[in-house]
Amino acid sequence: MALSLRDLVSFFVEFEKAVTQSAAPGVMEKVPREPSELLDVFHLYSGCTFIVREMDFYADFDVPFARASGGQPPELCSLVLNFGKRAEIYINGAQRPDRSPILNRCHRRFFLMKEAFHVVLRDEFVKQKRDHPDTNRPETLATLVQQLTYLPFSIVDFDSPAYPDSEKVEHAAELLALFMLYPLDVVAADRANFNNANGAAGPAIIFADTRAFAQEYLVPQRYVDLLFRWERFDELYAIYRDLRLGVFSAVVEPSIA
Repeated sequence: MALSLRDLVSFFVEFEKAVTQSAAPGVMEKVPREPSELLDVFHLYSGCTFIVREMDFYADFDVPFARASGGQPPELCSLVLNFGKRAEIYINGAQRPDRSPILNRCHRRFFLMKEAFHVVLRDEFVKQKRDHPDTNRPETLATLVQQLTYLPFSIVDFDSPAYPDSEKVEHAAELLALFMLYPLDVVAADRANFNNANGAAGPAIIFADTRAFAQEYLVPQRYVDLLFRWERFDELYAIYRDLRLGVFSAVVEPSIA
């Protein structure tokens, strides 16, 4: 499918434009929102109804998670079954021995967004008559989820033709989910402050803690680490700003009565 970084950013800018024009004022406010509110945004955009279900991926899914994870449940897991205008998102409902959920609010929001973006991305591929690297069997889906969970997240070779499409589309959905929850303008400002405080190069930046930024926007910390330290972030952000300037120049901001 040859999905490039520019393709991905361009899609997100168009998504932001469509949501800003069609949704009620305030729907894109840059504050942590509940999953139901976030999925309403996707329903407005795509017309697809999203149903959230929970299952114990360790107990209920017959895949070799136990062997891959040393006998521990696959904590960071989700998948989506897309039935046209209805999509069922499954997240891990497993509990710890004290009956607390394995998935906290931060990861729950993130994985719901990732799977919702899979649905709208697939629609985009169909519109453009491009192949989407679908997986047809739940076993294949689960194996892919397991691979993404237990291997390091990597988008540094996003534009490489050697980057497998099946992983690229997963990472595309993860990046889009992060953009939705942690606005790129804010990421850029926070990243600049982080680099200024810790030095853009040198040992201090390697050990600097990004936890406060992740907690403020309720996003997984490993993605904050990635964007704050990714050498291509400035390139990504420049593409975003250029595309946004062109796309949003014709959008009239709603007046506040």
